[in-house]
Amino acid sequence: MNDEYLKEEDWRSQGYTHPLRDKSVGSKLTNDIHSLFSYELDEVPPGSVTKARWGKLELEEYKLLDQPLRLATQLIESAPSSDAICSITEGERYISPDNLSHSGLAVFEFRQHSLPSSAIREKASNILNQLGKTITFFVTNRDPITDVVGTSHGRTSPISLDHPEGVTITDRPEVKGLASMVAINRYYLNALKYPLLEAKKDEFLIPKIYFEFAVTICHEIMHAINFAIQSELLKKYIEMGTNFKKVPFNEPIHEGQRVAELGFFWEDKVFGGMCLHSGRHPEKGLFITDWPSWMVRDKEEDPERAPPKKLSVKFLVSTYYMKKIQTQEFWDKVNLEHSEDLLALRIRRRVGVMCLYTGTDFDLTWDWTAKENRPETVGNEFRVLEDSRE
Repeated sequence: MNDEYLKEEDWRSQGYTHPLRDKSVGSKLTNDIHSLFSYELDEVPPGSVTKARWGKLELEEYKLLDQPLRLATQLIESAPSSDAICSITEGERYISPDNLSHSGLAVFEFRQHSLPSSAIREKASNILNQLGKTITFFVTNRDPITDVVGTSHGRTSPISLDHPEGVTITDRPEVKGLASMVAINRYYLNALKYPLLEAKKDEFLIPKIYFEFAVTICHEIMHAINFAIQSELLKKYIEMGTNFKKVPFNEPIHEGQRVAELGFFWEDKVFGGMCLHSGRHPEKGLFITDWPSWMVRDKEEDPERAPPKKLSVKFLVSTYYMKKIQTQEFWDKVNLEHSEDLLALRIRRRVGVMCLYTGTDFDLTWDWTAKENRPETVGNEFRVLEDSRE
């Protein structure tokens, strides 16, 4: 990914090698964890025998996720998140004008919601509360539904056995959909459970892992919200009865965007781009780039209106940002002074590197060599300082 083009001073400026990197920037989060992340469901689902929300995760392991779940709560309830949730659930859906299709199925497009600003937070809050009655999680190395080896950070799959009649999360009772199970890769928990907490020397990485976990689980919640309003998909699962199998399905694409992927749609709304997680290598840097990008692409699963642009620029996410957003002082100020600010959580872009796609299936209509499409480089042809759009 061309990280070698970054200099030692770049890493230092973003806090990765700074001698004060472990210095506290505020107190831990004290907000309540949202009920949809609670250790147990409020009630035993109709088709189940247990209230376990997190599968076989031990309570002591769940407690290791206390701070990242508090952060996930703040993120999922924030103004830009609420705006994204309302667009997914309330925005008009229609067949895209260009008749976009994927895997032989039409791809629906959805518009930005038209709710008044005073109603957005309450609407999104009600949706999350309803979703919390049915959603379940697994921390695993393998997706328990699709049996896919856990190379991704998370995966959300619809389930019908526990809720055979479907679920309702909006104030429109006629809109029913499927409950979801979210699989989260265990490497987040392993990184907290073993080397970091025992070695102590790498404590500065803990906020980074917390942040990546929180972003991952919120990303997956967007997929779960969409499954919960898919009435036609629910009908197909009901018709199958106990002959459960994966039904072909496309996520909707937001109006005018290039790729249909609701988790990244949420990340883009909240952070101003998509996060490039370090995953199994927490010692590496966390980056953000414009969405969509060839660096995170699944053309087999995600409908594309256009192939990726050949050039992407990834910017280091500063350790200060990751630490600051995990303090109660930060959120107290946001909720007091910027409660309706859709840009309050945007990640500033200061140090980055240009990355070129080496495949042949890129967007030939977008001239990556044009001056207006290339950031100004410093020191070599790939190193970038500052985002010129800011």
